Amino acid sequence: MMLKNIAERIYEFFNSRDIAEHCHKIGYQFTPIETAYIVWHSNHHSLEEKHNAWHEIINTLPDEQFRSNWDFDGYTLHSFLHTYMQLQNEFIKDLCTTKKGYIYSYATLQRYEDYYRPDDIFFDNYDACLDALKTNEIDDDAYDEIIKVKITRHKLYSSQVSFCDVQEQESIIFDKKLCPLDIESACESENEKRFLSPTNGFYEMWVAIPTPFCKGDIVMDVDVYIDYPKRHRPFILERIPYWRRNADNGENCATEVDRLLNLGVDWTDMQEGIYLQDANGEIYWDHAFNYLDMEYYREELCGTEKFLTAVSSSMQEKISVEDLLRSHSIVLMENYTLETRRYFGDNGNLIELCGLEKESEHK
Repeated sequence: MMLKNIAERIYEFFNSRDIAEHCHKIGYQFTPIETAYIVWHSNHHSLEEKHNAWHEIINTLPDEQFRSNWDFDGYTLHSFLHTYMQLQNEFIKDLCTTKKGYIYSYATLQRYEDYYRPDDIFFDNYDACLDALKTNEIDDDAYDEIIKVKITRHKLYSSQVSFCDVQEQESIIFDKKLCPLDIESACESENEKRFLSPTNGFYEMWVAIPTPFCKGDIVMDVDVYIDYPKRHRPFILERIPYWRRNADNGENCATEVDRLLNLGVDWTDMQEGIYLQDANGEIYWDHAFNYLDMEYYREELCGTEKFLTAVSSSMQEKISVEDLLRSHSIVLMENYTLETRRYFGDNGNLIELCGLEKESEHK
């Protein structure tokens, strides 16, 4: 059987299955830069898998010039990828080599949490830190809850551990099988700053990939870090960055894409405009999440989340403003009533005593 090339396998690197299916359905032809970006943006592929894909891009896809307002003077896509991979490999090799004046620590990212849990023990060499991570975390009962782990190297300016220079921490992020996923470099050299810092390299790029979404769709972000509580939060899409102003979808957006690219947009402009809901059920606007991580929200809306359906319908002009306001009151009152009845139910026969239900109904 003939192996698929990178152009056929690119859908595997999408974080969003809905966007991947849409691009496949319409037969969208990705440019080499778009292909490389999608590979980089994947949150479920190891560095080795990404490097293999980038090497394939170099070997099989045409080279491409970067936009003149992107800070890649002297580089084309192929030379950029070569240098980017080389710097990543050199960084990993250096961090894994024990050096005098450095100490190591590890931390774990658990499922449904948005921060790494640090261990309070420091090690004087990388191998000892790795062994402790394997013994205390990977081989422990908590293994199934671990999503990622991180080994960090701290530069010491004193014999006291508390004097670690936070600005010079460097880390390798692994999956639970200890395959490197990403790096966090202190970027001491100019070349590292240009390629590996969180504001340069791929972060300076911007791509406009087709999506199936429309204004008012109820969607979610597939990034595991925003699960709250223990599941993805739904929100309402207001617009994707490259949509024409006041557009309901991404059609006929070529002029807007050119305008944005001429402005020199970067990763911060990959964030969509959305409406979120706070803990009290109130709706607010935000500019958040990368639009490439968006999927339709397919779970049942619960409690005050039901109001999102009304907001969606209003944005898509299916109901009037008056109906929207009425629905807000109804949802809030129904949710308050439900929570109150639950409270009564936890306090003996209060519901029955209040005459809200007969004894048989309460049971």
